[in-house]
Amino acid sequence: MKRSVLISVSLLLGALGLGMSLPTAADAATTIPQNMRGTWFFSNGDEDPGLTRVVMKAKTYDIAFGTFSHGKFVKKWNNKQPLRLANQLTVNKTFTTSKQGKKLILKTKMADWGLITYTYSMKKEHLYQHWIKQDSGAKSAYSSGVFKYSKLAHPEKYLNEVYKAGTARRL
Repeated sequence: MKRSVLISVSLLLGALGLGMSLPTAADAATTIPQNMRGTWFFSNGDEDPGLTRVVMKAKTYDIAFGTFSHGKFVKKWNNKQPLRLANQLTVNKTFTTSKQGKKLILKTKMADWGLITYTYSMKKEHLYQHWIKQDSGAKSAYSSGVFKYSKLAHPEKYLNEVYKAGTARRL
């Protein structure tokens, strides 16, 4: 009897120790840094009038291109639900993060674009974004320039003013 109790306790303690040592989803996942959270806008220019909007919360991420109608942002590209933070990428559902110094590395996998690696950094109240698209079929990568995003109190008003003037100012 004493021996079976000792074996049971040993097995229980061993199982608890093993459970504590394995990484869980909560341990591996981080959050979006506080200073990068919020809604950010970038003016797309004359070719396709509108704004690119990035919404970052602690555990969700949404990037879309669109315009405004009756005071609401209407997505023209990427009208899917916001992605949620996870340990593995799921197409159109999750994103992963890592840090490189003060930069946030964010990865997504979209059905229409494939694997995208975004690098975000903050400078003087602006969010800077650079992305790289991996094209596995052609075994190549496409890289963007650096985009400067701003928080706007009235993005619809800003967009209307930009295009009324006939010039696309960068934020």
